[in-house]
Amino acid sequence: HHSMESREIMLKSNWMIIPVLFSLTEVPLIQPPLYGQLFKTVAALTTSEDVARVVWQNLESNKILDMPGAELATKATTTSTANLRRPNQKPNAVQPHARAPSMQYQLQQTEQRDTYYPATIGFLILMKQLMKLELPNDLGVSYRRAGIRPYILDFVYKCVFLNAMNREYANESQKWEIYELCLEIFYLIVHAYVPSEQDFMELKSHYTRPGFELMLQLLSREMESLVSAITRLLCATGYDTFVKNRMETKYGSHYENCVLLSLKLLTETAMKQKAFHQCSLKAPRHIQAIRQLHHEILLSNDIIAITNYMQCPFNGEIAYWALTFFQAIARERGRIVDIFINGHEQFTLRALYVMHLQNSIPIDREWQIKIRSSMMRFLQDNVNKTGYNITLFLCGYDVDSTKQQYVVSEATLRNNHCFNVILNLMRDRSIAILFPELRTQFFHFMLQLALDQRITEPTLDYLEKKQFFSLTDYELNQLEPSMMKYHLNQRAYLMQVVALKLYFDTHNSDTNRSSTVRLLVNDLYENNHMENDSNQPDDFEQRRCRILELLETIPLVPLHQPPPFDSSIPVNFNRALRLDTKTNVLFYDVRGIHQQLLHHRTQREDIQRILSLAVSWNHFFQIEHAIINAFQSWKQILEVSLSRCYLMIAEESRSQVIFDILQVLLDNLQHNNVHPKLREFKSELILRIITKLRESMQTKSNQLELSQAGELLTKLIECILKDESIVTRCNLYSSLLQLLQYTQPTSIYNYNPVSDLSRLIANQNQRILKTYDIKLVNRICRDSLDGRGIWKSIAYATLDAIFVYDTGAWSAFIANEGIINQFLEQIFTMEREIHNILLSNAPNNNALYIYESIMSLLARICQQHNLVAMHADILFSFTNRFKFLTQQDIPQEKRYHQVLLPLLRLVSTIFNRMRGDNKIRHLVNEFIKCYNLVLKEILNCDKRMNRYSLEEVQLVSSIFNLVASTHYTRAINDIQEFESRLIRNLAYYSTLLNKNSPARDSMNDDVDAQFSYHEEMNVLQICNNIVSYCRYKSQKPGTTEAHPDPYNILFESPLNGSPKSLKTLIRVITENVHLLRRSMDDLQNTKGLYPINDQFHKKRRDLVLETRDRFGLWDIPEAMSYSNDVVEMVLHHKCEKLEEQIHSRVQIIESALMVVRRHLNFYLESKQCNESDRRQLRQGIMTSFSDIFNTILKLNGDIKSDFLHYIVHQIRKVWSI
Repeated sequence: HHSMESREIMLKSNWMIIPVLFSLTEVPLIQPPLYGQLFKTVAALTTSEDVARVVWQNLESNKILDMPGAELATKATTTSTANLRRPNQKPNAVQPHARAPSMQYQLQQTEQRDTYYPATIGFLILMKQLMKLELPNDLGVSYRRAGIRPYILDFVYKCVFLNAMNREYANESQKWEIYELCLEIFYLIVHAYVPSEQDFMELKSHYTRPGFELMLQLLSREMESLVSAITRLLCATGYDTFVKNRMETKYGSHYENCVLLSLKLLTETAMKQKAFHQCSLKAPRHIQAIRQLHHEILLSNDIIAITNYMQCPFNGEIAYWALTFFQAIARERGRIVDIFINGHEQFTLRALYVMHLQNSIPIDREWQIKIRSSMMRFLQDNVNKTGYNITLFLCGYDVDSTKQQYVVSEATLRNNHCFNVILNLMRDRSIAILFPELRTQFFHFMLQLALDQRITEPTLDYLEKKQFFSLTDYELNQLEPSMMKYHLNQRAYLMQVVALKLYFDTHNSDTNRSSTVRLLVNDLYENNHMENDSNQPDDFEQRRCRILELLETIPLVPLHQPPPFDSSIPVNFNRALRLDTKTNVLFYDVRGIHQQLLHHRTQREDIQRILSLAVSWNHFFQIEHAIINAFQSWKQILEVSLSRCYLMIAEESRSQVIFDILQVLLDNLQHNNVHPKLREFKSELILRIITKLRESMQTKSNQLELSQAGELLTKLIECILKDESIVTRCNLYSSLLQLLQYTQPTSIYNYNPVSDLSRLIANQNQRILKTYDIKLVNRICRDSLDGRGIWKSIAYATLDAIFVYDTGAWSAFIANEGIINQFLEQIFTMEREIHNILLSNAPNNNALYIYESIMSLLARICQQHNLVAMHADILFSFTNRFKFLTQQDIPQEKRYHQVLLPLLRLVSTIFNRMRGDNKIRHLVNEFIKCYNLVLKEILNCDKRMNRYSLEEVQLVSSIFNLVASTHYTRAINDIQEFESRLIRNLAYYSTLLNKNSPARDSMNDDVDAQFSYHEEMNVLQICNNIVSYCRYKSQKPGTTEAHPDPYNILFESPLNGSPKSLKTLIRVITENVHLLRRSMDDLQNTKGLYPINDQFHKKRRDLVLETRDRFGLWDIPEAMSYSNDVVEMVLHHKCEKLEEQIHSRVQIIESALMVVRRHLNFYLESKQCNESDRRQLRQGIMTSFSDIFNTILKLNGDIKSDFLHYIVHQIRKVWSI
């Protein structure tokens, strides 16, 4: 029975051992003890599938059981026994003359009379052994219903088990031994059974699986004796009787095993009843009477009685399975918590959980670990269940009827709860050392409770009350190599709870909550924990804040990476690599690898080595995932604190902390073996921090130093050149873009009148970028061309930002390498997609973003490079493409302007750069001819103005101004119509800035009534372009003298008594002179606010916000107070913009005066002007110019003397005419 070697020798010998043993059943008067030993011997020899098949055949042929059609089973045994015969033995050498009685007879007549049951026990032992092997599905198929139903259901269940308690026993322990064997057989069958719909479809077929038949007995309405017997054993006597009976030695260990097996069988049934019930829905009608175990078979009292077995101290396995049974019932039953809320049993379950978590019940350590882990998994799985679930009950949550919300009850000795116990265990160092996995579950459970929106507030309050957020209690800076996986995950869950606390408390305006947040921020970002140590040096590197210490203790990669698998091994390891969907951790399927190795007959030593290596890789993957989890949690703390608690960090240390964090992250990215996901997270965080840096640097005290800005830029570029992941690189591109925008000379944040930091940083940026030169440009160009989606547009935008510092070498490189042609090809491949977007209003606008980025980059390159062929190719390409813009069916909405505006900017840039080239002038003429209808529609004054029309009119007027400057207007078709539209636009826009102007009635709803500075400058530029166009047309080519025939520009034909166009010019002069006076006064008032001091404290907010709204300083937040540095920066910016505006108005006035003088001279000398017209014109001009002269005399500022001298000179010339 106990020697494996003896069994193998017997089975491999020439004896036909199994048939020989079964031949003893042919002895008529064989006694039950010998019968029982025979079955036990056969059971000991049944160790393989082949032997099991022989045993089943001999059970059938020797008619061990009485069953229908058994007389047909007396034929020869199957050929499967042939290999067990002796060499010269004839088949069926032993012919039975008379047989021993069947097992039914032995049990009911002989053993029951003698109250002694050795044969039944031996047969049950054989059945138990056979249940562990593959069961035959064709047994007895030729003469009865196939399968083992007669053995299990008819004999073991009906004959033995159901009547076991009613028989008399000479030895009481035999009753419990029989009961134990029956329960173990049932458990093995149910455990191996997987519910299937096919079972119900084949119910009337020749074979049904034993597991299905047994589940029917357990769950059907008609037959519930099996469950009744089990529950009677567990519940009728109860836990106290079980303890008492166990102490009586006459029962032996069999009684205890019966209780254990009953719990296991009920648990398996509970776990599979839902799937079994779902499969039964497709069954025939007479089978659909399936009841759920916990609803109708087990009553509430039964569940409570079985739950009491969890307190079993002498058998940890019984306590574990009692817990598993309860948890299986709870998963299937939605409101099982109701059983324990009311009545005297309300604290029983909670107390049992508390005792096991506290290890108050003395059981073996193995089962103690299993019970605790199972409890924690159960609590975690039920956190998010709807309503007042079992987890909330066990953790002490109650419903506050007054506030209609959950609260955590106070823990007492009598009414303790799991929440309080877990918090105490988390600080227990022995738990951290002995049970690291359990402690990890504790931290994860705290996070799950905090994330549940129903109980977030009471959970965080209770954690704060129990000083959970005292980070020094958890030794977060220590990482044991052997427990790194657990320590990192514990830290990750703790940091996520801290991040949630920061987010939740800053979301509420409660003063108490804000004080808690301040303490947390102080603990994370300040150095108070080291300031009291007088021996600490002053070097900042020696006094790291906790947030940096936490970052630096997260390893980049696991300490030891296993070697790769040998390629000569006949196993596909890529297929064996799996992803755990629950934990998102990679792992090798060790069992699958083992099966493949066995299939290829690999040596045992090689199998052990390969499987050990696979296990090492699985451990490596777990540590790698823990590292990513820890960093992602640290990232959450940093992001929440930067977005919501940034002002709580000491102002003098903010920029230094951000710089140090960025420096560590960029150094980490340069490490070679960092996991791609971790690199992606780090790059995302770098982008978030640099964005915050750009948003928050509003004062000179918080600006980066020159060396810091240069170091960040250098490391960013090095990471971009080194990284191989497109996702990580594009995050770094966005970071580089933000950093360059922050340090550009045009940024208002770099205003520093003392040190001129803006200029220094710009020069430094240019030196650094020049150091990497073509290598960096080529890398970004490749990503721009090869990238997809949003990454492509980001790469183009970054390239555009870098070209601000181009001195011509980069433009020449991409032109000579043909990269510009590839840019154009990418635009034209998107032509159809852009056209469809304009027509269908599709939600995906990424093609438009890519198009805008490429067009902006091309315009910037054209500004830097003077190669005629390149400009001509670009202009020619767009002249022949994108003609769908001229179609009438395209709605002129936002997307239409997103396509048209970049095209006009590019054409204007190219023409402005290369207007002296004849080829370029010819291509511009072709462009105007191709887009004739589009340009006329832009210059249509009758349409309502929107936010895009100003810039479009400005660009078109600029193009025609450049055409006039080259005296190429006669080559343009419909030039007279274009000129007529230009003059009408001049009349329209010249009065638009006047608040009382009727032209404002045509503005669209999306245009503010109060023009911003950008819109004002567009209007001024439009007027300046049109007046300059008239100026160029009224002078001879190559000179500044008047053209002999300027009539076709300003004077309408036929004349209607007054020169309307001339009046338009005079009105332009008048309006701009008045607006010039307003701008001069505004400039003087702004300069009068210097120096900045506290007397302007009350006006600061209104001053800053008014300037922000008008001049587009949207990066300045709406704070309630502003420092002197911020106000000084805003005022300086405002003065610069006002001076630029004044200069534009002066240019318009000067050009308009010159054109008026030239055309007035021509008009008065023309034959069509009579004396009456001259008198009327003279009177109007004298009145208008007197008003202009009086307004100019009232101007203030340095511009008065020079401007007044020029105006007086021009007015005298007009008067002389």
